[in-house]
Amino acid sequence: MNLAESKKGAFLLILAAAVGGIGFVWLKELLDSGFTSLQCLWGRYAVANVVMGICYIIKRREISKEAFKKGVILGIILFVFFYVMIEGLRLTTPSVNAFLTNTQSVMVPIMAFLLFRKKPSKKVCVAATMTVLGAWMLSFNGEADFSLGAIISLLSAAIFSLQMVLLGGFVKGCDPMDLTAAEGFTVFVLSYIVMFFKDGYPKITGGDVVPLVGLGFFCTFLYFVLLSMGQKNTSETTAGIIITSESVFAAIFSFLLYGERMSILAFFGCAIIFAAILLTECDFKNLKLLTRVKK
Repeated sequence: MNLAESKKGAFLLILAAAVGGIGFVWLKELLDSGFTSLQCLWGRYAVANVVMGICYIIKRREISKEAFKKGVILGIILFVFFYVMIEGLRLTTPSVNAFLTNTQSVMVPIMAFLLFRKKPSKKVCVAATMTVLGAWMLSFNGEADFSLGAIISLLSAAIFSLQMVLLGGFVKGCDPMDLTAAEGFTVFVLSYIVMFFKDGYPKITGGDVVPLVGLGFFCTFLYFVLLSMGQKNTSETTAGIIITSESVFAAIFSFLLYGERMSILAFFGCAIIFAAILLTECDFKNLKLLTRVKK
């Protein structure tokens, strides 16, 4: 891998993080306009599936049976994740929700241990403790407890961690694009069925078009395309570090578009969570090797 390819991969991952960051603001706008969690989920995946379908038609691709079955399992878990995550967003602010849902990079090793007895390293244990402390500082509202929105957001991170652990096993022998397509179709179908019986169709106004299309095209379809392309030219460690900046972009967009303000305590809470995520993603052995090569 040459330097130009590495820079290109890093740039694409930064774009993915920026695109994902603004999604929390668009979700908040839809919720504030009267959309339910299910209607938001159905809307974004309706747009994403149309785009994905067009791509498959143009390329004349077909999904294998194995990929479809595994994609359905992943889709069910992803559906639960999105529903819980959006509920958390409804009860908290975009940047708080973004930071807490990004703690899945800390929870994935813990989930792997619970499911497959893969013992986490010492740095993961330290990072998990830092995350709990940071989450408390971030959600502190004058009382020594978590807000409901923060707790729900953390729960969504745990659910997504389960999805990531299973995906790591399913992707072996299956085309990642096929898994993604089957997964997305499953989320769309489930959200439609539950939405139909529980909430009904959303009343879409002119002001809802931009956040709805933005979520579907940019934050669902384009996000995963950029992520896949970026990781082709960068290491997993580098990709993990860069993509965690999604929560930083969420805070920036929340300030610019939503007018959100954060307390000093919440700011330090964000910093601790971000440091914990970086700690779990950093490969200190490779970092030392890179330093020696430069010398």
